[in-house]
Amino acid sequence: MSYCIPMYFTFLQLWSEVSPLKFEHVGTTEDADIDIAFGVGDHSDLDPETRKFDEPFDGEGETLAHAYFPFFGGNVHFDDDEDWSVYSDKG
Repeated sequence: MSYCIPMYFTFLQLWSEVSPLKFEHVGTTEDADIDIAFGVGDHSDLDPETRKFDEPFDGEGETLAHAYFPFFGGNVHFDDDEDWSVYSDKG
């Protein structure tokens, strides 16, 4: 989903314009405070409360994405079974 990287920069730039947050692309998850990724089904999320992997996506419909505070890993995951689009008004 590398075509989504410009989309990330667009929404993160909008976010930083109205908040004290600043974002930059670092290239590796080891260096990142927030990890943005797409996944399907059981995509190995670590639940911060139970320390178990148990946040699977449900396929198309219902859950579109989920995220954790940076304290719990800073992950932002989108369900890749959804019909995502970039620069389109069709969903």
